[in-house]
Amino acid sequence: MVTKLFSTILAMIISITLSAQKRDISKPILNSGDVENFITNFKPLDAELEKLNVNHEAGQDFQDYIQGLEAKSEVNQVVQKYGYTNVSDFVSKALAISFSYLTIKIGSETSPELEKSLKQIDNDESLTPKQKEQAKEQRKQMTEALNSAFSSMVNPQDIETVKPFMSKLDVVFKEEEGEE
Repeated sequence: MVTKLFSTILAMIISITLSAQKRDISKPILNSGDVENFITNFKPLDAELEKLNVNHEAGQDFQDYIQGLEAKSEVNQVVQKYGYTNVSDFVSKALAISFSYLTIKIGSETSPELEKSLKQIDNDESLTPKQKEQAKEQRKQMTEALNSAFSSMVNPQDIETVKPFMSKLDVVFKEEEGEE
């Protein structure tokens, strides 16, 4: 089965987290051109990588996975066609954009997603008032934990670089989710 690029990125995120590998976030790696390039080229790049059957298997070491991709000249040719130096450059920027995006999306306690989730809990008639309060508190704690996890993997300047592109990235990531 061919794995979508967004799913691959998500698998990489999980792999990084589970293997306790830290990304070097001491220096920002993004500029506005990087984000614009990602937005413009994500869909066609994803389609080309999908044709190459690029996927990441659960449990596979992240470093080995990237080295394996770099060894495939056709993968490097695809990412170079879209303005990236090599697979590592693409993955680094894609992860920085994804982590920044997720940090921004999850980071706001008043985010529409959180509010929607809390309303769903309130409207769940199968829960007692005490269970609703517990569920809401757990949801808020989970949001805080996710925000902390993602924000610890990205440079604050990269987050600021991504902020002006949030509506365009919403479209990119929502389209990708819809294709699964």
